[in-house]
Amino acid sequence: MKRSLVTILLALALCQTALAGEPVTIDALKTKKLLAAIGKEVVVRGKVVTVGKSDADKIRFLDFTTDSERGFVAAIFPAAYKDIGDLEKYKGQRVEVRGVLEAYKAKTQIKVTKASQLTLLPAK
Repeated sequence: MKRSLVTILLALALCQTALAGEPVTIDALKTKKLLAAIGKEVVVRGKVVTVGKSDADKIRFLDFTTDSERGFVAAIFPAAYKDIGDLEKYKGQRVEVRGVLEAYKAKTQIKVTKASQLTLLPAK
């Protein structure tokens, strides 16, 4: 009996460790949850509202809100341009972005440096 209890507890501990390694998924419009997760590896899901670029055209972005001061942005860096291709294909689409969540001005963002960080999701 003692041995089986130890086995069960060990199995539970391993499951908890495995689950802890998975990044949390956050809706792109949940500002408070995004702010609470800054510095952590996350998955952010939402609908891309606009596609744009910085003034110097060095960074392109997928914006998940119309609020110019808050919300979530996927910042696409030059290393990923070729593999990702035309960003317009994401406009109006549900997208998942993986990476470390950062604060940039009043917004939250994930820096996208490789295409594998972006996933186009099926329509609901």
